[in-house]
Amino acid sequence: MKKAFVLVFTVLALLTLGTTVLAQTATAPTAGDGSSGDPYQIASLENLYWIAAPDTTVPNPNRAARWAAYYIQTADINASATSGWGGGGWTPIGNTTTFFIGTYDGGGHTISGLFINRAAEEYQGLFGATTGSATIENLGLMDVNITGYNYVGGLVGCSFSSSSVTNSYVTGKVSGSYYVGGLVGSNSGTVNNSYATGAVTGTEMYVGGLVGLNSSGYVTNSYATGAVSGNDRVGGLVGYNYTGSVTNSYATGQVTGTGGQVGGLVGFNFYIVTNSFFDRETTGQSDTGKGTPKTTLEMKTQSTFTDAGWDFTTIWIMDDPVNSGYPFLRGVTPAYTVIYNGNNATGGSAPVDNRSPYPADATVTVLGAGDLVKTGHAFNGWNTQTGGGGDARAEGGTFTSTASVVLYAQWTASTYTVTFDRQNGTDGSASVTATYDQPMPTATAPVRAGYTFGGYYTEINGGGTQYYTAAMASAQNWDLTANTTLYAKWTLNSYTVTGTAGTGGSIDPASQTVTHGQTTTFTVTPDTGYAIASVTGCDGTLSGSTYTTGTVTGACTVSATFSLNTYTVAGTAGTGGSISPASRTVNHGATTTFTVTPNTGYAISSVSGCGGSLSGSTYTTGAVTGACTVSATFSLNTYTVTGTAGTGGGIDPASQTVTHGQTTTFTVTPDTGYAIASVSGCGGSLSGSTYTTGAVTGACTVSATFSLNTYTVAGTAGTGGGIDPASQTVTHGQTTTFTVTPNTGYAIASVSGCGGSLSGNTYTTGAVTEACTVSATFSLNTYTVTYNANSATSGTAPDTQTKTHGQNLTLATNSGNLARTGYTFAGWNTAADGSGTDYGEGATYTENAPLSLYVRWMHPPAVTTQAATNIGMIKATGHGNITDLGNPNPTAHGLCWATTANPTTAGTCINRGAANATLAFTVSITGLSPGTTYHVRAFATNAAGIVYGENKSFTTANPPPVTYPVIYMANGADSGVVPAGESKVHDQSLALSYNTGNLVRAGYTFAGWNTAGDGSGTNYGEGTIYTLNAALTLYARWTQNT
Repeated sequence: MKKAFVLVFTVLALLTLGTTVLAQTATAPTAGDGSSGDPYQIASLENLYWIAAPDTTVPNPNRAARWAAYYIQTADINASATSGWGGGGWTPIGNTTTFFIGTYDGGGHTISGLFINRAAEEYQGLFGATTGSATIENLGLMDVNITGYNYVGGLVGCSFSSSSVTNSYVTGKVSGSYYVGGLVGSNSGTVNNSYATGAVTGTEMYVGGLVGLNSSGYVTNSYATGAVSGNDRVGGLVGYNYTGSVTNSYATGQVTGTGGQVGGLVGFNFYIVTNSFFDRETTGQSDTGKGTPKTTLEMKTQSTFTDAGWDFTTIWIMDDPVNSGYPFLRGVTPAYTVIYNGNNATGGSAPVDNRSPYPADATVTVLGAGDLVKTGHAFNGWNTQTGGGGDARAEGGTFTSTASVVLYAQWTASTYTVTFDRQNGTDGSASVTATYDQPMPTATAPVRAGYTFGGYYTEINGGGTQYYTAAMASAQNWDLTANTTLYAKWTLNSYTVTGTAGTGGSIDPASQTVTHGQTTTFTVTPDTGYAIASVTGCDGTLSGSTYTTGTVTGACTVSATFSLNTYTVAGTAGTGGSISPASRTVNHGATTTFTVTPNTGYAISSVSGCGGSLSGSTYTTGAVTGACTVSATFSLNTYTVTGTAGTGGGIDPASQTVTHGQTTTFTVTPDTGYAIASVSGCGGSLSGSTYTTGAVTGACTVSATFSLNTYTVAGTAGTGGGIDPASQTVTHGQTTTFTVTPNTGYAIASVSGCGGSLSGNTYTTGAVTEACTVSATFSLNTYTVTYNANSATSGTAPDTQTKTHGQNLTLATNSGNLARTGYTFAGWNTAADGSGTDYGEGATYTENAPLSLYVRWMHPPAVTTQAATNIGMIKATGHGNITDLGNPNPTAHGLCWATTANPTTAGTCINRGAANATLAFTVSITGLSPGTTYHVRAFATNAAGIVYGENKSFTTANPPPVTYPVIYMANGADSGVVPAGESKVHDQSLALSYNTGNLVRAGYTFAGWNTAGDGSGTNYGEGTIYTLNAALTLYARWTQNT
């Protein structure tokens, strides 16, 4: 029934050395009666401690009742105060005297900052020991710091029997000696949909990121990501999986251990690990057979898990960056991260929220700036966008976690007074207000007669940093963090006076810098052949070659121009041609051209004068510096007449020089076998072998061509073949070819005529100089059949046989009694190794082809058996060796095994198939029984039969002993200590403990042990020999005094 009161007990104590401890207050829940239908509602650390408190603090209901009740947590609980509690911090709920057998539903809430420091005590965690139907679900422990001896877990120290942990997680760190796990130290119940992320440290054995020892327990859909270290039997998820199962789970934390049983997922496995993985890169492990190693990329790829049958619809999810991209549990893993970003801070570090990530709808308290600073700015809270356009979050404020969020520091730029020192100037702005890291604000420039303003600087005369340009534009953003005076920069005015000169002269200097109101001079110089035409600009005057400016009051230019001298150039021509024009007027230093034209039949002989040169009919003078004359002379033409001859003859002479209008002659001569075909060119005619040209008026060529004689070459063939073609026409001196083709079964016997030769089927004649005939004859084919003894050790091979084309041949028998030691004669084969075509003795050979036959020998292969290796409890590796392939090659080979000697292929075997070479081979022998002796033999099979290797034997390993816990319960004792728990080894007897701890209960007498708290079970006396193979919980049996 619901309690109508709030029972508050306060425990005050002092730690040793006089240190004051924090108060531990037990406050009864204000709602619920502890039944399944109306569980106690836990909303505070005081409520939580009420469950754990001793009977002296909360006598009613006592611990046994409280640890069998139902609970639901209704709010997040901050348990960081437990670090100041005396006696080592938090007192676990449940121990081996009184187990927790109730139900605790976290309601999706968290308990943060739980602290335990009891390095010499066992069964440490939020819950110390649970058994029976104990259920813990929907609970998150954050930032735990738990230290114990044996059976230490973040959530449960030891989960016995049918206890279950579901939809729960632990972050923080856990350490101990034996049986240490991030979630559960030792598990004989069920862990489902749960995880742990903290560092786990064990000084001895059975250390796991999630569970230290999984003894006949079940771990399903769970994971661990924290670093794990210990001595032996250390695993990223489970340290020792003893007769338990691990399914659909993974680990990613670094795993280190000094012993031989260390694994990325499971340290030592003695049962079932199914569809479970570990990150071989982050764990630093690569073991197999107790979890599958994967790369980080594979572990962050969903198909790695879906291919193994994982449920990503209702159980798992992947959503980078949550859980660093690894799978996490729907509704269990806090999905929302809170990250703080300095947003261009110039010093310090962004704060880190150690409670992040948060579950959905959790309350997030906004952190302060910490040591973050930004030069020239003041911190102004946080925002979900860098520029402040998102949701503002003030330091100390709260918001509800509905999604992962990055909070960016917001900075307000500071302002400073900037005063202008005009440095003898007047007018313009006196000061401005500048904002840090912003352009300088608008201001007006000062003025100063005779000077040019050059901007404002941090030092006089333009020294230091410039912040304003001469046009009073911002030269750079304000970057000082104090009020500052800027100084005007002034430059005395001066002007550039430039001198420019036109073509034909120069002016010097090209420019001058002249102070306001001064004059200057320039020297004007004409080039050779030029005179000064004019000089103007800058209000000046010319005297001789010197130009003096007027008073300079601004930039100006002095310009000089020049004019050239001119000359007459005449042209004259001799007999045979002309020159044009007769004369030209040319500027000083310029060139000019004349066209020189010879009359018909004449050529230019020479052109000279005025330092020029002739190109074709154009004469170009040199640079003219005075009057001059160009003179041309001419001469009559001559031409080259060339003779050319084609193949088959010649022409003589090869060439001649002929005066314009004359004729000449050439002699044309054909080679042997050739005749003149044609002679042409230069307007001439042929008479016999003499060719006379027409009148020559230009270079020309006389060309002669020649033609060859031709002859008929015939082809004839005898019986048995043909020749192609029947005849051909061949040019004098050439060769030709005929194709000679025998009919089927025939061969070429001879081919002759026309001085030729035969190559294959082609007959090539010699050089043909007259008509001739090629004749071919043919003969029938024959084929040779040979016999090879093929390594026979006695007897002789049959003689060689000859087969005529188109006729059958009876093959020989083993008439020479061929024999080979260890082999059987089996006929003939076309290959020495028997891989060709078989022929029997006396077989009929019909093929029209040569045949080489080898004796076909047959013998069995040879194998040996080697000792088995990798012998485990249920499997081993067998070894064999084919030392001789036999003949033919083996069609099968492998290993057979049995529990009796000399196993055969009629029993259990693995066949590795055919073999083409001698080889050593291995076979994985599985399905064995622990502690059993097996016999193994290698075998090989070919057409000659089955052979076996030697009989080898091995014995599989025995399994580690199965043990059963024996636990003693005080069962209401007022004083004394129950005996320590014991372990009974399978099939071995155990003497039960005496009441060595002097258990006492007022009004009762100790009467031994019973399997039920009310004495209704089986009685066991002190020292009784226990023989059953089962776990045993014994309660002190009390008889009431009378």
